Amino acid sequence: MDEMPSVSIDEYLEALWVIRIERAQTAKNKNVAKQLSIAPPSVTQMFEKMRARGLIKYDKHSGADFTRKGKGRARYIVRNHRLMESLLVDVVGVKPSKVEYTACGAEHYMPEEVANAICTYLGHPRECPHGDPIPKGKCCP
Repeated sequence: MDEMPSVSIDEYLEALWVIRIERAQTAKNKNVAKQLSIAPPSVTQMFEKMRARGLIKYDKHSGADFTRKGKGRARYIVRNHRLMESLLVDVVGVKPSKVEYTACGAEHYMPEEVANAICTYLGHPRECPHGDPIPKGKCCP
């Protein structure tokens, strides 16, 4: 990305990934608000900011969908998060219930090379410890 990552925008992108890609649902304000446990007006404000940054296409009636740039960033965030969870559980021995906070912190700033090294070291896992799919990287067969 050509600008500094915004943790709050990344959290919205991650929620959109789950709703649009994994559940194949419409990303309307109420769905995103429910996913993030926040009020729908907050979603509207953030969607406007994300649209201005070229991360999503947004219409208040049909909801939000990714632009190419937004989908790429969302994929990066989700992949980093789930790889970090896998590393912490499978290698370090942390309980799956305890890895969320650390994985969430690392997901925003982990270089792609580091994510690929973790992925390769772990044998290119398909799922995180919670059973969620890990998007493939350039290193994956």
